[in-house]
Amino acid sequence: ADVRRRLPWYASDWTDGARGGVKTRTAALYMFFFCLGQGIAFGAYFDQYSGGKSGVVEYLITQGVSGVIFAIISGQPLVILKP
Repeated sequence: ADVRRRLPWYASDWTDGARGGVKTRTAALYMFFFCLGQGIAFGAYFDQYSGGKSGVVEYLITQGVSGVIFAIISGQPLVILKP
């Protein structure tokens, strides 16, 4: 039901975000670096307590892939993600 309700606005969510100008780009860059800092910190913590089996790079890759998939499926390119 939710997908059917949001379907008419799916394309405009992406185009409006691309045409948002400086305000949209600065918000996206701010969130990118904010989430990157948390990802590095959690990745370092996970590396320490997993015995080196998984670390910062693996954590950032999984967060990046899951974030892109979630943004595409949700139809909201600037979805705020936090680890």
